[in-house]
Formats: sequence, C-alpha cells, structure tokens
Amino acid sequence: MGINASYIALHGVPREEILALMEFKDTGIEDEAYEADFSIADMPTGWTILWSSQCEYLPDSELFHLPFRCRHSIVGCCVLETTMMSVGFGYDYDDHGKMCNRWIITHEASKGRDNLECTGTLPPESRAIIDAARAEAGTHPNVDVFFDIPVSVIQSLTGFRYDQPVYDGKEIVFTELRSLTTA
Repeated sequence: MGINASYIALHGVPREEILALMEFKDTGIEDEAYEADFSIADMPTGWTILWSSQCEYLPDSELFHLPFRCRHSIVGCCVLETTMMSVGFGYDYDDHGKMCNRWIITHEASKGRDNLECTGTLPPESRAIIDAARAEAGTHPNVDVFFDIPVSVIQSLTGFRYDQPVYDGKEIVFTELRSLTTA
C-alpha cells in the first residue's frame, strides 16, 4: 500500500493568516504519521505546508477556483503511489488580480515510465531535475524515476518532500487541523 496525499505550500505567509483563509483551526495535536484529513507544518525555509491525506489539493480542485482572498503564490504536489502518478503545480495572480495556474508538471506511469507532461513556465530548478531523471532512467530502465520529478521540483522550492519527515536534521512537525466550516 502506498501513500495517496496532496499538499500545498505558501511562502512567507503567517500561519494564522493561512488558517483564517482556509477556514481551519490548529488543534495542536501532532500528526506524526500524516493520518489526519488536514494538517499543517512550518518549514525552516519560510514555507508553510498544508497537508491533505485525502488528496484535496489538486490543480483543478475547487480551492483554486474560489476568489481566494490572499495575494500569495501557492505551489503544491499530489502523489498517488498506488497508481504511480505525481503532480507538481504553481499558482499565482495575473495582471487583473485573479488567481491562475502558472505551471504544472505531471507524471502518469499508466502512460509510460518516461511520461512527463509540462505546461506553463516551470521553475528554473525543473530543468536540472528533469535532466537528472532522464539520465538515471537510462541506467535503470525498470525503475519509474519520473514519478519523483514533480515531487523533487516542489522539494527544490519548499524544502519539503512527502516521504522525508526530516529537514536539515530536524523533524518536521505537523499538527492536525479542524475545519471551521464543518465544525
């Protein structure tokens, strides 16, 4: 059994502002195994990670179609290990103040081990990650190394990787969130 989850990250935004925007309350209860429906962690890199064990954060999810009340860039990742699919994405604001998808990078193993679909202007870090994966795929033809590309792109931006609970030698502590809209 693999992990199926998603997360979004905002940089330099106070936790309290994120919780208010997303209509969550932090319970303070540690979510060691990422089992809560939603949890939150602050990274030493200045990014705050919102975790969803239910894959709520997808590029086409309702969250990104709402008139979002903040003016911050958002990046995110969805991993479906059970089907070997991964998606990395970035949202920003256009010249009219409307949130829009700036880039997306997707790997679906069902379309082939070397499947990679990219739209928009990917972060500069992406090129080296893609090139390294292509080189590794050449030496490991039976391993799905492309699954890691979207995950690694988000990690290069935020410092967070869903399967590594430690950053710079320190544990990343997530705490459970409770929805204020369903309370």
